[in-house]
Amino acid sequence: MLACRGPCTVCTATWWSEKARRICPRCSHARTRAKHPARRAAYDAAGRLKRRYGLTVVQYLAQVNHQRGRCASCGTVPPIALSVDHSHETGAIRELLCNNCNVALGYMRESPDNLRRLANYIERH
Repeated sequence: MLACRGPCTVCTATWWSEKARRICPRCSHARTRAKHPARRAAYDAAGRLKRRYGLTVVQYLAQVNHQRGRCASCGTVPPIALSVDHSHETGAIRELLCNNCNVALGYMRESPDNLRRLANYIERH
């Protein structure tokens, strides 16, 4: 049964718990994240790759090395990490793209016809 533990000693919010804690779960979680920022950042990136794409960091870095750190579409070396491009229909991973190419592909709804029409438009003007 839950019992009111009164105000949190950090944020003064009233919260409910079965355990006799002096700080609320939100502040406890924030304190843990603040103590270990490097570990948290590595966990977030690794966890995101695994959850979203089923990739390990080693597999991602192997693909980066295979592409020589370049976008598979435009060939640039981006200032930030390459994005994992995947099919929204099948979930299959294709290659790594820079953020600009990845966003453009998304806006074009991954449609080759849309991309051709856009290329024709640019060439006409």
